[in-house]
Amino acid sequence: MSTSISTCEQADPNHNTLTEKDDALNTVTKMCSDLVLGGEEKDSSLIKFALDELGETDEKRETALSQLRSLISQNSSLKGCCNKDASMRLDDPKCKHGTRFLLRFLRLHRFDEQKALAQMESYLKMKWEFPQWHTDLEPKEGKRFLELLENGFLFVSPGRDKMGRKVLVVMNRYIDPTRHSAADEMKAVMSTLETLLIMDEETQIRGLSYVFYFKNLKFSQVFIWSPSDAGKMLLGCDNNLPIRHRNVIVSDTPFGMGVVIEFGKSFLREELRSAIQVVPDATKIKKASDGVFDCQDILPSEIIGDEGKYTAREMAALWKDKVIEHGQHLKILDDLVVEKEEKLSNTETEQTSNKSWFSWR
Repeated sequence: MSTSISTCEQADPNHNTLTEKDDALNTVTKMCSDLVLGGEEKDSSLIKFALDELGETDEKRETALSQLRSLISQNSSLKGCCNKDASMRLDDPKCKHGTRFLLRFLRLHRFDEQKALAQMESYLKMKWEFPQWHTDLEPKEGKRFLELLENGFLFVSPGRDKMGRKVLVVMNRYIDPTRHSAADEMKAVMSTLETLLIMDEETQIRGLSYVFYFKNLKFSQVFIWSPSDAGKMLLGCDNNLPIRHRNVIVSDTPFGMGVVIEFGKSFLREELRSAIQVVPDATKIKKASDGVFDCQDILPSEIIGDEGKYTAREMAALWKDKVIEHGQHLKILDDLVVEKEEKLSNTETEQTSNKSWFSWR
């Protein structure tokens, strides 16, 4: 039984005849090829983890990929994802970045092709129902969401927690409500998650940890979101993002802000709600996580003081460089289009529109 991680066919990424896009596509393809944890570069501990947790083997992975591609090609809503002139094709086994995209859904559902297809379709429909949040993520100069990737609002730490997972740190106090919009915030989040899922295969397998540090958070920074939009965002992301959520710590919530936390949790599945731990201050983070975050290159000095190896801005600068490096991948994600359908069902609409920040129950 072979258990190397995500081999992709050694061929041109697509069957199309691109000219001006060739260099950019080759860059994305090389990134995906370089990330393959097979052959001499294979990580035996990650292979064992994938086998134990997901039942992943070479045979199961390749069979599931083949069946999922077949299901996609037969799905009329997803015909736009099979466009021969697109930079990314989900029905093409030679498209390395397309393969990596499919694997995030297959791994989340332990290689159940039907469940992976259902979530992937729902994810893409969400993307195009709310394009202001989920499209145009390429980190071009002058885009305001880039400011949030460099000022310490949001970043993936350079190190890993003691379970081998990457850690997403959010510090909302760096949002300027006079300058940044909800769309800016969401683009910063989505460009980060999309970059992480393509650059770090371990995140698809081991999952992701989170620290939300809310010290000095102001209501004006929260209220760049309307209650309705916040509900739609939380409901859509929790149901559709192909991420295995692990440790989730919320720290230093200001007095009166607890109602905002409870508002947000009201939209989440029980599985994620139960994973969230709220601690009064940063000194309790390590204990609450059973020492998982006890590494000096995970949390910035603003949170853990002199123990931190980097400041938030230093960590953010390192992460911003990673997002920019993967800008071409973020751009071609918009080639994955779906057929338009009706808006949210009445039930979903009521679930998000009948709530306010202070009367959400």
